[in-house]
Amino acid sequence: MNVIHPRCAALEFQEDTVVAVVRIAAAGRIIQELQRFEATPLGLGALAEWLGSYGCRCVVMRATGESWKQAWYLLEGQLELVLAEPLSAPARGLGTEDALSLAELLAHGLIHGRPVPLEPLPEVRDLCRARRLLAREMAQHHLHIQKVLSEASVQATGAGPGLSGRAILQELMAREAGAPGEAPLAAHHRFMLKLHLTQVDALRGSIEQVDDRLAECLTPLHGVSQGAAAAQRLTGERLSPRAGPAACARG
Repeated sequence: MNVIHPRCAALEFQEDTVVAVVRIAAAGRIIQELQRFEATPLGLGALAEWLGSYGCRCVVMRATGESWKQAWYLLEGQLELVLAEPLSAPARGLGTEDALSLAELLAHGLIHGRPVPLEPLPEVRDLCRARRLLAREMAQHHLHIQKVLSEASVQATGAGPGLSGRAILQELMAREAGAPGEAPLAAHHRFMLKLHLTQVDALRGSIEQVDDRLAECLTPLHGVSQGAAAAQRLTGERLSPRAGPAACARG
């Protein structure tokens, strides 16, 4: 059977998560990779970055439930999306196996996309674009923090990202000369760490504002009965200090 899409992927939604399968036909063999992501802007951004790492742009998802609508708006314009008819690609409720089957059908051109019954929301794309820029800038500050720690001969493992890492950085900056334990940071390194951490905090706050606005824009897609739950799902996962370019989909 002819392969129409040598590199493609399929998404299968399960409550608050997405099962993603990448299928690559190369050198006479089939490579399949599977990963699970949170169905939030942050998780879907990581999904888009993961797909991009495999050079995969053609992606199929099934039009069942409500989660696909949120994903469609967040990924549209960055990937070539195909919305599969539930009857032409029936699910068996098995998640991983369903995604594998869906990717196989797409690879051979056996899925015919259906019209997307959604009105365009350009504000969602604008918000995602803004979020990506903020997240990438935040990632740059994290790299600078690691560089400062390296120059200061400080073990960087666990020191930058995460709440515990932030506590370690605060302790390093507060360490005084003559105190027991390791030597204090030089004044220059202390200043640079404080500078980058201040920027990280400001960017995190801006990203949280974008998340809240995204929740407002996407809530109507889930109907009145599920709107509040959709908003909570969107805003429930706040950006951690580790978040970088994967915070929202590329594009």
